[in-house]
Amino acid sequence: MLETGAQVVAFEPNPLVLPELKARCRHFRNWTLVETALGEKAAIETLYARECHLQSSLTRAWEGKIVHGYPVPVVTLDAAIDTFGCPDYCKIDVEGWEFPVLKGLTRPIPLISFEFHLEEGNVAATLRCLEYLRHLGPATVNVSAAESPTFIFKTWHPLDGFGDHFPENVKDLITDHSYGDIYVRFCQPFPDSGR
Repeated sequence: MLETGAQVVAFEPNPLVLPELKARCRHFRNWTLVETALGEKAAIETLYARECHLQSSLTRAWEGKIVHGYPVPVVTLDAAIDTFGCPDYCKIDVEGWEFPVLKGLTRPIPLISFEFHLEEGNVAATLRCLEYLRHLGPATVNVSAAESPTFIFKTWHPLDGFGDHFPENVKDLITDHSYGDIYVRFCQPFPDSGR
């Protein structure tokens, strides 16, 4: 995204990855780093750092061995929008903390993606996210498998009713993976977007 010239605002609370993140991205003029987590309300939460940094999360009940707990500040997506403007796209990759992040949003963003996992205990969390987003306005949905840059559906599906068929509607199409990203595209103009 940075290399295409997009203005990127990144939220990262994990002190174990901040040095590498800064080393890789600080030379981009179109990059802003905010050293906080996102959540339902402004607070201090515990970040559970794992041996594998990719599994670190504000959710204690997540995979991976916890090596340390760090108190980190949390802000809402609404507050982030008030500060930086409405983004054209918001990618949420927070290892089980998706619903609290979305609960901090009370207005639609043109395009949002968040990770889902097909293990039994995680499907209910994905359904809660879909249901919450449904109340922000009319939207359409598509899905990508794992780290794939392509959608599994040829056309976007209405968000209304999509959760009624999840995860069966994606299981047969992502047989090689047990996770992916759900993209939710809201159907109204956003005059103040631009990030």
